[in-house]
Amino acid sequence: MITRLIDQARSYKGHEKDYSVNTTNIGVSPVDGRLALMTLLEGGVTMLGMTDWALGQLYGRLEPVIFSTDDYDDKAAWRGKRTWKHYLEACPRDLRAIHLEHWLNKAAQDWLVRAYDDQARAILSRQYAVVDILECLEWTKTAMDAQPHGTPFEFRNVYLTSDTLRLSVTMQNITIPQDGHSGEYGTGFDIGTGEIGNHKLWARPFVQRTHCMNSIVTKNEYAFEHRHVGSRQFLASEFMDAIVHAIKGTEDLLRRLAASIYEPMPDMNAIIADMVKRNGWPQETAVAIGAGTEQSETLWGLVQGISFASTQVEDQELRLDMDALAGAVLMGRRLNSVEEL
Repeated sequence: MITRLIDQARSYKGHEKDYSVNTTNIGVSPVDGRLALMTLLEGGVTMLGMTDWALGQLYGRLEPVIFSTDDYDDKAAWRGKRTWKHYLEACPRDLRAIHLEHWLNKAAQDWLVRAYDDQARAILSRQYAVVDILECLEWTKTAMDAQPHGTPFEFRNVYLTSDTLRLSVTMQNITIPQDGHSGEYGTGFDIGTGEIGNHKLWARPFVQRTHCMNSIVTKNEYAFEHRHVGSRQFLASEFMDAIVHAIKGTEDLLRRLAASIYEPMPDMNAIIADMVKRNGWPQETAVAIGAGTEQSETLWGLVQGISFASTQVEDQELRLDMDALAGAVLMGRRLNSVEEL
């Protein structure tokens, strides 16, 4: 499986290209009703359409340039409102291009523009450390190869696109006593990264209840999570260490799971309703959490409810958030929102 994923990630590389460019060398032109990015590189002009994600990053990077200028007396009133984005998108295309080119020239910043085929998929600062999905998978394979021969690796939560990776791997199964509830758990690690500024690089302890595939990840002392900045050698070393030590990190999770069955959660319905409201989840998610508690009004029930509801959604980003929220709640961080993680 890991070799197949590496091959798939490598196949994306033929479509990807990075451009280091100063904003004074970026122009904007209407192409097929969308903005296009022209990077004056390699003795010519590279035309790139823009994904919605990249366009949002462009707006975000230029906003401080616009609203820190002396042209605005009440800077505080403008900050954070991003009203200029709404104005620009209401402009005729030619006028929007003129506006953006003015602020690109005024910014005079060095950017890293990441492209996939003829689309700009990310606009990042030059401080961004390019540690991509392929490297993340290769480091994972190196760490797995260092495990004892015959380790029973099982792959879960496999999600791989050109922009995002998430992969959970169990290395051993553990049974813990839990008064009438299934206590069979696979333990291992959960890893991932993003290539467009959408995720940090991470490797975290992972536990999955084997009979229902409820997943729990946690950020404890054995977890590694880092922004895409700094030394690649450091990132590789810390990432692989976190995988090697993941089983040790799952011991905390298993101890808490064993104890959580005896920790009552009064007013479970109110807790679930508040959690769903804070996160803006649909009512179907509340129903799924309730079903996942298995009628256990305990901390164990709440954690199982959140992780069960995660298995019912298709949005991979939401699944990751819900699995992390289940881990945070289990480990004593009384959170109701993924925004608090």
